[in-house]
Amino acid sequence: MISRTKDVTKDVTKDVTKDGKAGGTQLSDLSQTLFRLYAEGRRMTQIVAQRHGVTGPQMAALALLAVHGPMSLRDLAARMHSGASTLTGIIDRMEREELAVRERSSKDRRVWRVALTPRGRSLAAKVGTTPGDVVREALGSLSAQERRELGRLLGKLSAGVEAAGLKAGLLGGEDGNQ
Repeated sequence: MISRTKDVTKDVTKDVTKDGKAGGTQLSDLSQTLFRLYAEGRRMTQIVAQRHGVTGPQMAALALLAVHGPMSLRDLAARMHSGASTLTGIIDRMEREELAVRERSSKDRRVWRVALTPRGRSLAAKVGTTPGDVVREALGSLSAQERRELGRLLGKLSAGVEAAGLKAGLLGGEDGNQ
């Protein structure tokens, strides 16, 4: 449960090296908290998905398509932070299970769009509370100023992770990795 998360805000300034940079313990605590939040999100997604007989990625696609309506494969992949080949497999399985359908864009015949079928819409409506709802509720406990600051810091962290991942050769392939 998220409540197991260590409160890293208490000792944020304690572990600083002589040159003013963050020390190892602080970085370790912060990274552990981030990984714990990620793991909890995945665990909640798996629970919701299993309750409805789909996979976690299928549940994510269902939720996005239910909220945003039909979208191109490229847009859906971007929103899911997934590569094209990974998304193709997810959508293939959703089509076999009659949850989604691919259709050509009426504006650009080169573009394929994904839409929920009536069965997919029905399943999405039955889901109830999602991991995203849980996160939004938790974010609601922060003030507007704290949410803005968190957004700024997470954006900065995201860019740093991407840069470090590229430098380490861990990012950059078609699906975002090697």
